[in-house]
Amino acid sequence: MRLAVFLSLTLLSSACSRCGAAGARPRDTADVQRRFTERLVKAVPQATVTPTNGKLFIHALDGGHELQLNVENLALLCAQEREAEACDVAIARAVENAQKILTAVPQAHSAECLRLVLKSQETIDGIAQMIRDRDAGPDNAVLSRPLAADLHAVLACDHPDGISLLTRGQARSLGLDDAALTARALENLAATLPAPKPEPVDAARGVYVVREGAEYASSQAFLPQRLDALSRAVDGGVVTFAVPTRDTLVFTAREDPVALGALAEIARGSIAQAYGLSAALVRVVDGGWQGVAAPSP
Repeated sequence: MRLAVFLSLTLLSSACSRCGAAGARPRDTADVQRRFTERLVKAVPQATVTPTNGKLFIHALDGGHELQLNVENLALLCAQEREAEACDVAIARAVENAQKILTAVPQAHSAECLRLVLKSQETIDGIAQMIRDRDAGPDNAVLSRPLAADLHAVLACDHPDGISLLTRGQARSLGLDDAALTARALENLAATLPAPKPEPVDAARGVYVVREGAEYASSQAFLPQRLDALSRAVDGGVVTFAVPTRDTLVFTAREDPVALGALAEIARGSIAQAYGLSAALVRVVDGGWQGVAAPSP
């Protein structure tokens, strides 16, 4: 069975700008999950939906496609809408996007599509459990390695309609070993990612954010030259960073407790957004990733 693990569904807004506003409706995750599941199974009868820790793992039995939807994000989007009809539209859009992925013709993999992305331990564990549940076999294991704290480096393939994690079987078809795959993925990142431009988040305490690269923004951390450039652009010290979401890299180039405390605070406050990743603080030293302890509040 071919199993394609998609990183995420690109179908939700990345922030809830009106949550808590007057007229906003209470979040009802269970109801949103039920409505989404009913509509998806009607649209794709061969699909199975498994709730796990606030996420839905969705599997199409005939095509072997797998994808993950964070139902909390969809419920959050519904809660921010004042009209029930707007929630219906959001759910319908989620179903439409899921249907496209589940029924898509398998994409060809090549060295040109390789990328390196960051995933949390929770996501790695969830994917491994999904593979075990489907009895999918070792060729469907994703290629990942631990870095620091709860972060893993994962090989992926960039396609016009999304990003899929590279499996062991797909890697074998490329004829490259793990080291060569990683080297090519880094080469592709360097060639395709725009140069990072730090934006102040809390300039007084020395914290900045990088958003260049969109869904690959957090992958800027894999490129040491980019981190060096960020240091030179701000305070000139060793860069300590966090990747609270897939689409952001938050950092400081100062090593004092005030700056590190501010970085930790901002990372913790950002992880609840869409595509949340990790609040861990990290440095890259001599090519190795090291966790950094946050100062006591």
